[in-house]
Amino acid sequence: MEKGRVPQIMGTTGQVSAPARVGEVARAVAGVLPLAVLLVLAVPFVVPFARGLYPVSADGILHLIRLLGLEHAAQYGDLWPRFLPGLHYGYGSPIFNYCGPISLYPALVLRLLGLGAIEALLWTTVLWGLVGMLGAYRLGKSLGGGGTAVVLGVAWLYSSQLAYFGNLAQFAAASFLPWVLWSFRSLALHRRRRDFVLAVAFLAAPVLTHNITAMVTAGVTVVYSAVLVWASTDRRRTAAVLSAAFAGALGVSMFVWLPALAERGAVQLERLASFDYRNYFLSLPHLLGFSPGAGGLLTVPDTLPWPQLILAVLAVGLALRPHGEHRAHVPLVAFAAGIAALLVFLMLPVSSRVWEIVPLMAYVEFPSRFLIPVSLMLAILSALSVTWVAQRIQPNWAQGLCYAACSVAIIALHLPLIDLDYHDPQPQANTVLDAHAIERETGWLSGTSAGEYLPTWVAERPHSWRFTERFEQASVFPRLEPNEGVTVLEETWGLKAGEVRIRAAEPVTLVFEWFYFPGWQAWVDGETASITPVGIEGMIGVDVPAGEHEVRVSFGLTPLRRAATLASGLVAAVLLAFVWRVKNLWGAPPEGQP
Repeated sequence: MEKGRVPQIMGTTGQVSAPARVGEVARAVAGVLPLAVLLVLAVPFVVPFARGLYPVSADGILHLIRLLGLEHAAQYGDLWPRFLPGLHYGYGSPIFNYCGPISLYPALVLRLLGLGAIEALLWTTVLWGLVGMLGAYRLGKSLGGGGTAVVLGVAWLYSSQLAYFGNLAQFAAASFLPWVLWSFRSLALHRRRRDFVLAVAFLAAPVLTHNITAMVTAGVTVVYSAVLVWASTDRRRTAAVLSAAFAGALGVSMFVWLPALAERGAVQLERLASFDYRNYFLSLPHLLGFSPGAGGLLTVPDTLPWPQLILAVLAVGLALRPHGEHRAHVPLVAFAAGIAALLVFLMLPVSSRVWEIVPLMAYVEFPSRFLIPVSLMLAILSALSVTWVAQRIQPNWAQGLCYAACSVAIIALHLPLIDLDYHDPQPQANTVLDAHAIERETGWLSGTSAGEYLPTWVAERPHSWRFTERFEQASVFPRLEPNEGVTVLEETWGLKAGEVRIRAAEPVTLVFEWFYFPGWQAWVDGETASITPVGIEGMIGVDVPAGEHEVRVSFGLTPLRRAATLASGLVAAVLLAFVWRVKNLWGAPPEGQP
């Protein structure tokens, strides 16, 4: 354009003309309309949780216990407590040494805003559902535009994964799966700095949320990355950048997964034997809703969603037609259909040999967990098939009607699963003492149903009312077990620490009333002292000679946890420095990149 020349859409005063302004507004509305429609379509999902009543579910009460325990620790500034002092009647639990508390953080914020624990968890469930829906929407937008995005978001949100809302950590981790696929696809296409950072962040997030879902997500991501590399016109560089993102995610999340793996022997994971995967395989008729005890195609939570399944089969057929116009989508269709078929196979008894030989797979426990990624694969295929059918329809308003009709049909056929049952009476859940009451009533200790995170040195469960009166008076209280030969001269106590000055008539083992677990440390007169688990209850024991001494105990990082935390921080710093200095990773992607 020549200098000083005014564009045609500008008047002599330099103002945008009315037709141009109308066109800009129309384009802006068209850009946000699909997202607005999707948010309206999410209302049926929100309604059951907006009633303020806690639904009946397999794991919902467990996450209520965890929230109360985490809130108790957070009140003293401990936002990632590897040892939760408020749970297991107050003896402590290392649950968050093995699974991250990220899923509960929104509930903590809502608690600060004045909501009750139940309301906070309900709205947190809604939040994670919307996060997953928006991730599916973003993935759909990159695959085919607004209509594709709406169908993909609806097909993901209204799928069998809703039946697992009670397991909040799993539900939250699942919400990152569509974001992972979107970010890795964007990274393969554009190799931008922001794509790299998002790919690392979204892949690391499930590790900080739910370890089992993280393993499944990692496996799906590896296969998807291979498909992206195969479909790329620059395979070497695409493989390099995707591998770097995967390695980066492993590195920044090392502070979680490395201690969880290395310290498995410190807790009683053998209690999970009651959840042997061999007892929870599903039959193919049941998955399809044809089992005599299933109760119908539309009312069973652990079945494949039929609307999505039908649309997925249609997508496969359209993509594989000889000389069809959708051949460019064959890699994506093959990936989604192949992953879905593989995971369905792993839910059937015939796959038992695979479960036996693949390391760590037994920790999945319930084969039905694979319904979550299967639901996303079916949602992707559903969105593609609806898009391809709609593209054959004219005029444009009829295409929109096709997208809307399919979305509404998916929701309508899913409504029986949204008709939730609620606890009557509702659980009492306001303080950590309520968590203790639930533990006593149900036998579900430390926010788990099997007690698998009980420290391995605890051979017999201690008295459940031991701390009740002390918790009623204060959250922090003396933890030194009385001893006739010991006189306490001075004492200072913290949530996970204590310092006492005592006079002992003879050598004695001081017992501090917390469960022993690696990370507890002790000092006698400023010198490091050894800690040993004491008795069948596995309490903290510190040997002290006769006389007057200052004894201090506190919980901190083990050398392994400290090294893993430092390594995670170092990896994060290196990655940030790298992407800050590099504009395009390994060179700009070539034209024609799929």
